[in-house]
Amino acid sequence: MGIRPEDCRVALSHSNLTPFGARLVRRQYLGDHGILELILGDAYISVVVPPTFSGPDTEDAMLWIGFMPGKIHLFRQDGSAALYQRS
Repeated sequence: MGIRPEDCRVALSHSNLTPFGARLVRRQYLGDHGILELILGDAYISVVVPPTFSGPDTEDAMLWIGFMPGKIHLFRQDGSAALYQRS
């Protein structure tokens, strides 16, 4: 399964749109956007947020994330796409 970092939702609290708890590792400010490096279960993931995101800067802070279902890509074990979204 794969999803682009900009297609993830991030929130300060749990909701139906952000059901997965993740711990903040690092936050980078890059001008027109920010990148959050998070730990979700055993995986490290990166998420893109707008510069106005007012979440915590402290390491190990809890954030909540969700994924836009139409943006999730499924892959075979060899890395080729298993399912394609029709437009």
